[in-house]
Amino acid sequence: MAGSGAFVLLEDMLAGGEARSRLYRRPAGSTLCRKPQDLAGFFGTIESWRRRGLPVLLLLDYEFGNLLDAAAVTPALGARACVAQALAFESVLAGTTRDVDGWIDQELRARHAEAAPAGVAAVEPALTRDQYERRFDEVQQFIRDGHTYQINLTFPLHFRWFGEPLALYRQLRARQKVSYAALIELADRNIVSLSPELFIHRRGESIQTRPMKGTRARGENPEQDRSVADEMRADPKSRAENLMIVDLLRNDLGRVCEVGSVRVKSLFDVETFDTVLQMTSAVQGRLSPQVGLERILRALFPCGSVTGAPKHRSRQIIAQLEQRARGIYTGSIGTLDPDGTLSLNVAIRTLELEPGGRGRLGIGGGVVADSTALDEWNECFIKARFLTHTDPGFELIETMRADLPAVAAQQRRLEQTALSAWVALWEHHRRRLQQSAEHFGFHFDPDRLAAALTGALAALAAGPWRVRLTLNKAGRVRVSSEPLQIPAAGTMPAVRIARATLRSDAWHQPHKTTYRPLYDPALQQALSEGLWDVLFLNERDELVEGARSSVFVRLDGQLSTPPLESGALPGVMRSQLLADPAVSAVERTILRHELQRAQQLYLCNAVRGLFQVRLI
Repeated sequence: MAGSGAFVLLEDMLAGGEARSRLYRRPAGSTLCRKPQDLAGFFGTIESWRRRGLPVLLLLDYEFGNLLDAAAVTPALGARACVAQALAFESVLAGTTRDVDGWIDQELRARHAEAAPAGVAAVEPALTRDQYERRFDEVQQFIRDGHTYQINLTFPLHFRWFGEPLALYRQLRARQKVSYAALIELADRNIVSLSPELFIHRRGESIQTRPMKGTRARGENPEQDRSVADEMRADPKSRAENLMIVDLLRNDLGRVCEVGSVRVKSLFDVETFDTVLQMTSAVQGRLSPQVGLERILRALFPCGSVTGAPKHRSRQIIAQLEQRARGIYTGSIGTLDPDGTLSLNVAIRTLELEPGGRGRLGIGGGVVADSTALDEWNECFIKARFLTHTDPGFELIETMRADLPAVAAQQRRLEQTALSAWVALWEHHRRRLQQSAEHFGFHFDPDRLAAALTGALAALAAGPWRVRLTLNKAGRVRVSSEPLQIPAAGTMPAVRIARATLRSDAWHQPHKTTYRPLYDPALQQALSEGLWDVLFLNERDELVEGARSSVFVRLDGQLSTPPLESGALPGVMRSQLLADPAVSAVERTILRHELQRAQQLYLCNAVRGLFQVRLI
């Protein structure tokens, strides 16, 4: 995987030592299908690539089914709907899961991102629970009126993503081990798919599909998992939901298979994944002579497990209720080999990563007559846990000043209410930490936080302390401390401009985290030079902040600090000074050349307050 350029990784993480994962590189061509008139050329191009011996990647949006079904009367859903893309590649390399580990590490090293965090933040469902329940009720009415037996009702989660898509895939694959994963990095789109569901596998004249219907959260231990699995197999709702889709797919396969060859290979299997248990069944058949890719897709796409039954009417109802394109979610990702072997997943657990840091993940489930809105709503978020519960690789920080009184340790331990008296600006630190935790989806327990801090302070001697508190994704709190060294009176610390430049729009700039790839090396170098800090500029040559401080500059008699738009952290002491009418400070953009004419230069943080420095 070393090097640059577009590539596609299709990974089977459950293959053991078998080389069933593939890395595709060096694209040799690409073709799109956006309207019915494109279909003949689309399939013709794919067939010409196959005959030339080129492996073909297929990216089929859910709405591609509208083009394949001449009778579809679903409404138009925007410019990005009704899209299929096929790409031919000149290079394909097969490997094991261990090989994939090496490929990923090598590529991230080449990008200087092997230790960089990756994840999502600001996760928001596109529907409120009330909106979902109204749509759920409409589905129930369609069922009562006899239009459908089951509807796969979905909606997207919107989020901000950060880091390298490859690093994000690495984080997610550690949590969601599946057989049909995909990472697609192309010039114009990035897709991360951790799908556990097989749509189609065709080898020779044999074809198989393995629908997945029925989901439960994992238990706390293997014994609970076995109990949940037994409950699923015995649950009439789970069995009915699964059986409806099995019957639908038997019918779909019957359209392209020899009469009498379609059979159910397995029924009501329960598979265990890292976050959920899923019920699956397998249906297989023998293809009729001369059946190629187009006929297979016209008969089966999209997979019945993501539509409902009956399929055609259910798709119409879905379009009426959801009123937005699903995109690649519930479509399919897979390959057509030169020998005709076809392997496609059902693109669930699939992230679309847009340029600029926005992304979406579709979630949903099958609604039947005896479903309840609350259970279905909760099941959607259980399915999203592989993303929302993944550790992004950093922790949140608050660095504070504690002035401890000379009282007994046990008394301090019991007096959590005294934190505001002992820790300067404690409520401001707590509030900032909570806001960042909510943004990144970290578990935040204020009582656990206060107890951990109080317990740590109880062990310290009286006097001033520098206290550092960290919070990880799971909500674990760690506290460290060191005696605060007070500088000698009359000294004016020195600072210089940092050699590295910050990005004002970097995902981590508004938050105080352990991810400090520029700050920490620059600070250590400055300390070795006898300096107190370094001042960072952004890509527009605007002053931002120090490695461990906010910056205030007196220009033309006015005390000013860089605005958040320049990339400045919303520092606790910075906020206090801006709010203090006696200080009369303002936010304004400060350029590099303006530092040379500043009357005074100040740094501040919550540990040391405001103090003057000199620029060298």
